Amino acid sequence: AASVVAAARRRRRHAHDSSSALKEAASALAASPALAPAALTVAADPDTGRPDQALVLTPLMDDGGQPFGVLVTGSPPVLPYFAAQLAAHAGVAVASAIRQAKTDLLLQTARTMLEHIVGGGRKGAVAVAEAAEGAMAADPAREFVMRVKEEDGSVLRTLLVSWPGEASGFEKYMLEELTLVFSQALQRVDAAPVSGLEGLSRAQADARVRALMPELLMERVRGKVTELTVAALSELRSYKKPPGAVVQVARACLLLLGHDRSAVDAWPQVRAALGADLLDQLAAFDPADTGAGTRSKWRLAKKS
Repeated sequence: AASVVAAARRRRRHAHDSSSALKEAASALAASPALAPAALTVAADPDTGRPDQALVLTPLMDDGGQPFGVLVTGSPPVLPYFAAQLAAHAGVAVASAIRQAKTDLLLQTARTMLEHIVGGGRKGAVAVAEAAEGAMAADPAREFVMRVKEEDGSVLRTLLVSWPGEASGFEKYMLEELTLVFSQALQRVDAAPVSGLEGLSRAQADARVRALMPELLMERVRGKVTELTVAALSELRSYKKPPGAVVQVARACLLLLGHDRSAVDAWPQVRAALGADLLDQLAAFDPADTGAGTRSKWRLAKKS
């Protein structure tokens, strides 16, 4: 790390660009396996009259002992022992703050997904509030308690979700799925080293965190699609008068795959369309497609 810092100092000797030199040296130290402090002298700037500056760069480490940033001290100089102690304590605090910021992003993503599940896609239609671990929904048709858990089953966070109107059975099922996905996302954020996003801008790192829950939900959906079998389809086609929810879900799948609405209006039409190739069509369907045609299919499926 010291040699990289020295190289950065030599390259910047005549440029008088202290911020770039500091950023380059700090990045080199943060990405280095060496954990010892490094010295950097920022050259004087004759234009502003600023003299040479002697700085000390001390690695910041998270609670797992992984370096993720740099504490810069100097001008006036700070005793090395004090700088090391400051870096040790500040590192854990900053790492905790970074993880909390990621958790807040996950919560924002969860709120948006909840608005689509039970809020009709309307922003602000769903209320999410912290609740006691043993909280219960007063009105299960309009409230849901999300118990976000660790892998061992212990509760990390309890949220009370409420919305206008009554939720359908499918919407309640999706609330359960979202709770599982939220739990998995929080577990990953807590387990991931803070240094795992080096080289990314703040906007890129935030975007990666926001994409985590949708990606995990898609993993669960793909897993459930692969669980479908030809035997299950045959059993579905054998129904003469299936429950309304069965017809609704089967019709929605066919509409997503491009079937005309009038061609799958009644159960006999839906049953005839449940051919052996349906499983391959479902596996090939790309829900991430944002084209106008796909958005139209999603709207039709939701209305079904």
